[in-house]
Amino acid sequence: MKREMDAVNSILHRQYEQYNLSKENIEMINRKYHDLKHQIGVIRTERDSEKREQYLAEMEEEIKTYEAQNKTGNQVLDTILTGKHLYCMQHDINFT
Repeated sequence: MKREMDAVNSILHRQYEQYNLSKENIEMINRKYHDLKHQIGVIRTERDSEKREQYLAEMEEEIKTYEAQNKTGNQVLDTILTGKHLYCMQHDINFT
């Protein structure tokens, strides 16, 4: 009975940790979208077309880099890597 309770508690604890990690990841993604929205607004007001195109190119490159990071062809591995990547981004860890 004690082993079963320990196993159930362990499962519940892992689920709670996973929930917290997912919640943190969602919050970070929401912040990124918020930042992008403001960056787009600033770019729209830029009168210099060369600067505007440079800003857009930089944003596109950043997005492409992020998208390409976790495309292994294995959905489970991609999900795990994406989660770990988002965790690292939250704690300012960068592997580039």
